[in-house]
Amino acid sequence: LKKLSRVIEVTANSVVITDPHGIIEYVNPAFSLTSGYSAEEAIGRTSNLLNSGLNSQETYQSLWKSLLTGTEWRGELLNRKKSGELMWESQTISVLRNERGEISHFVSVKEDITQRKQAEEDLRRNHEELAQAYRKLRDVQAYLLQAEKMTSIGQLSAGVAHEINNPISFVYSNMVSLESYLQDLFRALEVYQQAAAAC
Repeated sequence: LKKLSRVIEVTANSVVITDPHGIIEYVNPAFSLTSGYSAEEAIGRTSNLLNSGLNSQETYQSLWKSLLTGTEWRGELLNRKKSGELMWESQTISVLRNERGEISHFVSVKEDITQRKQAEEDLRRNHEELAQAYRKLRDVQAYLLQAEKMTSIGQLSAGVAHEINNPISFVYSNMVSLESYLQDLFRALEVYQQAAAAC
């Protein structure tokens, strides 16, 4: 028993023992270190000493339903230290029974997981930022692809226009020469007509 008591005293996890009504009967040094409440301040008060008011009623209903039916409860609660600072705790509450099989105590073993929760939140935020950056990158890529298509169409149009323009220029320059030849031909015909009329 002494060895077990020393183990509970030196463990890094908070250990809280309450009666069936949730009145605190024992806290280990880790509880005081984590919560800021000394053993004298905690003993005799209810287990909602650390209640932040930020956990849902359904969570507490589930917790008490499990405990009052003699079932162990595991979960995560957002609690408040004596300083007012919020902390996340992973908690396991077990049921102790007396010789008659009646619930005599609840034993809560808690671990401060605030840093882990913060890391998860940072990871989630980073994931959202990466997803947003990916969406922007995808939009820019689609825009660049569209711009490249338009550039290709422009180059194709310029090539087609060039290919059409060359023969048209050739035909146009020949039409000018042809017009000059036709004018000479019509003048010659006129001279012939005049000569024929004179004869």
